[in-house]
Amino acid sequence: MLEGREAAAQNGAKSVGEAQDGRLALLSIADLTAIRNLIRGGSVIDWHRLYFADREQVDQFLRIHEFDPGSAPDMARLEALREQAVDYLEHHLGFHIAEEIAERIPARDLLLVASQNGKRRTHACVVLKVMHVLQHLAGRELVNRLSVSADQIFHASKTKSCAPWRK
Repeated sequence: MLEGREAAAQNGAKSVGEAQDGRLALLSIADLTAIRNLIRGGSVIDWHRLYFADREQVDQFLRIHEFDPGSAPDMARLEALREQAVDYLEHHLGFHIAEEIAERIPARDLLLVASQNGKRRTHACVVLKVMHVLQHLAGRELVNRLSVSADQIFHASKTKSCAPWRK
């Protein structure tokens, strides 16, 4: 056991159980928050803030979620989602969303605002949460309209081929 403690100390680890090869250092605070949220059984809807440091990180996040930051139609979709979210929050729930969040800041930059401190963060988080739900609802509606099974969609996405339902 003494060898393990010595190795941990040499690697800068605080304990033997901490990753000794630097893998832990590769995790950002956003990664750790996401892992903690998953372990606790939460969802992104439960988050109170985000942890993006710059637009590059935001753009990487958007690409992971199939939004191309360089695509005008994709950014227009984000803006439409934001508009729908603000409309829902204001007209159905009686929230007042600051005009800056509702209109002036580009929708993709709401992710950066949600990573900062202050009242703007709260408004940005609320709008982003509703945008998230609206995007999932739209996706579910599209799936229900398709004349193919979920299994065929899964297989096609896995193989990157849409051939199974072409006639």
